[in-house]
Amino acid sequence: MYEFYLDNDWSDQDKLSSSNRRHSPALDSLMFTAPQTGFSLIELLVVIAIIGVLSAIALPSYQNSVMRSGRAEAKAELLQVASEEERFFSSNNTYSADATPLNTADGLVRTTQNALFTIAVAACGGGIATCFIATATAQNQQLGDDCDTLTITNTGVRGSTGDNPQECWQR
Repeated sequence: MYEFYLDNDWSDQDKLSSSNRRHSPALDSLMFTAPQTGFSLIELLVVIAIIGVLSAIALPSYQNSVMRSGRAEAKAELLQVASEEERFFSSNNTYSADATPLNTADGLVRTTQNALFTIAVAACGGGIATCFIATATAQNQQLGDDCDTLTITNTGVRGSTGDNPQECWQR
C-alpha cells in the first residue's frame, strides 16, 4: 500500500474529467469565486434604525440647549439693564421714565445680541421714581420656549411666564 502512494501521481487529480466530479461545473464556479463584499439589506436597515433612535434622542436635547442659551442671553441683558437703571437712579434719584439707558445709539429699542429677546422697562406700582420692572420678551425662533418672558425688578425679584418661574432663571 505504501508503494501505491509513491507510484500514484497526485497531480493527476486535477486532470480528472468533469464526469468524475461530485458536483456540476456551475456549482463549482459559485463555490470557488472570491467572497462578495458590501452590506446586506438587513445590515443597512439596522444602521438606519440606530441612527433614527439616536437622532430621536439627540434632536430634542439639542433644541432644549438652544432655547436655554437664548434664555441665558436674555438673563444677562436683563441684569445689564437693571445695573444701568440703578446707575441712572444714583445720578438722578429716579429711575429712567423714558428708557434712556436702554436706547441704543440709533434710538431703537434694545434687543439681545442675537435678536432673540426685546427689552422694555416700565414703572411698577409706586411709579418710575421709586421702582421699575424690566421685561425681556421672546421673539423669532425663541418663541417656542416655555419661558418666553423674563422679568426683573429694582429689588432683584425675578419672574417669568411658564409653569415654574424659578426654573426659567436657574437653567
